Amino acid sequence: MEAHQRDYVRAVHKRVRRADAAVISRVLAIQLAWIVSLVCGAGVTLVQALDSETIDWLSAGDVAWISALLGFIVVVAQGGGRLVGRTSGVVHADDTMRRKLAREERLFQAGAGPYRDATDPFELFADRAERELLEHDRQVAVYSATLLQNGE
Repeated sequence: MEAHQRDYVRAVHKRVRRADAAVISRVLAIQLAWIVSLVCGAGVTLVQALDSETIDWLSAGDVAWISALLGFIVVVAQGGGRLVGRTSGVVHADDTMRRKLAREERLFQAGAGPYRDATDPFELFADRAERELLEHDRQVAVYSATLLQNGE
């Protein structure tokens, strides 16, 4: 493979790695928001049940501010999860793009499928990869425009 071809494949790999990171970070952020909400939401009830009469070091004022703080954390976690969840259409586009590009590269490396009889397999690979990247960018742009238009 020539230098410019290696550079192109590296650029495709970089795009796939960014999509991988975006997908993983969104999934982890949503799960973290759910966990924090669950634990802090349960903590509010627990703090209310374990008042100052049950635990010596917990005063009545402590119960109020701990409950308020836990409630605040629940609201922030739910809001953060909702904000991250709003980008689920982008996650779908990223995931689809990275899977298709990975499959395309495997076919190219193996000389299989459309590459089996191609006169210039790398040119075909670049063309097919660019079409997938263009489709990904189109899906993201449409999703973003719809999101902004609907205000959701």
